[in-house]
Amino acid sequence: VLAKSATPGNTLYDIKVFDSNTVIAIGNNGTIIKTTNCGSNWEIKNSLQNHQLFSLSFPTPQIGYSVGTYIDTYGRESILKTIDGGENWEILRYNTVDPLLA
Repeated sequence: VLAKSATPGNTLYDIKVFDSNTVIAIGNNGTIIKTTNCGSNWEIKNSLQNHQLFSLSFPTPQIGYSVGTYIDTYGRESILKTIDGGENWEILRYNTVDPLLA
């Protein structure tokens, strides 16, 4: 509920719980939010407006990926990556036409 209030009007699709304090959530309108205090405060990490992010995966606590759709005329899919625990995200690819949901 607190995460929802940090992103009014945006739907959240996936979350990653690292520990009792740290959580990252993603959703539509490029929403990437993170809390490090059990949800008392949420920080907006990226606002990739034209991206709808569906799935989140962290093979390590620092390296993570998100996949979704880049909303344009072609409906291309996108892959994002973080190497610092979700503080910063870069777009790896956004021109595949195959659906990326997980």
